[in-house]
Amino acid sequence: MKHNLDFLKIAVLVLLLILNSSVQSIGKKRKVLFIGNSYTATNNLPLMVSQIATSLGDTLIFDSNSPGGYTLQNHFENATTRAKIAAGGWDVVVIQAQSQEPAFPDFESDRLPYAVKLDSLINKVDSCTETMFYMTWGRKNGDASNCAFLPEICTYTGMQNLLSASYLKMAKSTRGSVAPVGEVWRKFRAEHPSIELYNPDESHPIVSGTYLAAVVFYQAIFQKSITGTLVYRPSTLPDTTASFIRSTAQSLIQDSARKWYQYGRFAKADFRFQVQNNIVSFENTSYAALGYSWDFGDGTGGSDAFEPQHTYQNPGTYSVQLLVTNGCKEDSIWKTVVVSPTSISKTDEAGSIIIHPNPFTDWIFISGFEGIETVSLTDLSGKMQKTEFKDGNLRTEATQKGMYMVTVRWKDGRVSNRKVLKM
Repeated sequence: MKHNLDFLKIAVLVLLLILNSSVQSIGKKRKVLFIGNSYTATNNLPLMVSQIATSLGDTLIFDSNSPGGYTLQNHFENATTRAKIAAGGWDVVVIQAQSQEPAFPDFESDRLPYAVKLDSLINKVDSCTETMFYMTWGRKNGDASNCAFLPEICTYTGMQNLLSASYLKMAKSTRGSVAPVGEVWRKFRAEHPSIELYNPDESHPIVSGTYLAAVVFYQAIFQKSITGTLVYRPSTLPDTTASFIRSTAQSLIQDSARKWYQYGRFAKADFRFQVQNNIVSFENTSYAALGYSWDFGDGTGGSDAFEPQHTYQNPGTYSVQLLVTNGCKEDSIWKTVVVSPTSISKTDEAGSIIIHPNPFTDWIFISGFEGIETVSLTDLSGKMQKTEFKDGNLRTEATQKGMYMVTVRWKDGRVSNRKVLKM
């Protein structure tokens, strides 16, 4: 009996080794530099992200420079920070501003430029390195030290609103992404007010707060969800608290991933579609991508259009793939399309238009132009672009490559919006 038990133990051990090897073989590996201050250094945030990654079969190699109180300007002028950036080989460089400076009124004029300068140092070494901004959280009861002359930051909510807006500006200004720790922190406070995240100084995190940040960073760096029972948690953190933190982070990031990652280099493929009889119209909902490759699954070839329309010769079930790239990263997704003679699309109330070419360079042709009253072109921030529309041809002076929105208004009051990509 003892020999049988010994054999069983050995067999289980071998099986566990095989399973662990298999998990590691499909895991991702990221090399990340953390640039910050005490919010990054407290409880060793980079190490905690690495421990979460290891527990999920991934590998995080990291370095950091986090002197207390450092601002964006301090880091730009710091020899150690510059040397670590120049060492290169980073998949991601995380930048954290001093915890108050993104909420100050001079942020955009005097402090944002240093975020751009740091990003330029990163891009000079490798233009495909992801610059990721560490969105921090507001003081527990607002910034009392500056409240007298800055009423906007007298409350936690007011301060968080300013921090979040500034970090999104940093990402947009640098083609970077955001690790939305501050917004997950806000959501967690609302959902679990009895669970403490703050140190008694009402600023720095205790272990639960650092774990919340680490969970957000794992998802942002590895572009993965964080589920399962084997996820690492510090031994001093109750399992229920850790589970609540992961659930909150997962739901917020899933619900608004485009908001945090749309300007970065982690391309994300996604699409929706409408079926009418044997004609399928595809709506591209990808982000951080510049090139598109479609496989319609029927052996007829594909398309590199942004939002193609495809006619299937026979009813059936087809696996459609969209592959996206931005020159640095790529991503793909498969979806099942069912085509039958009785398929009916949910046509939008604005009516159907056909726009080509898409992607475009200088001009776009819009079908059905006879009934159109006005056509406008805006970037995704809503800024109107100068255009000229005549005989169905829309010419634009927009010079920036990327995504735009065409808005068509008909004389009968209908309105239609279509996304287009300028190359």
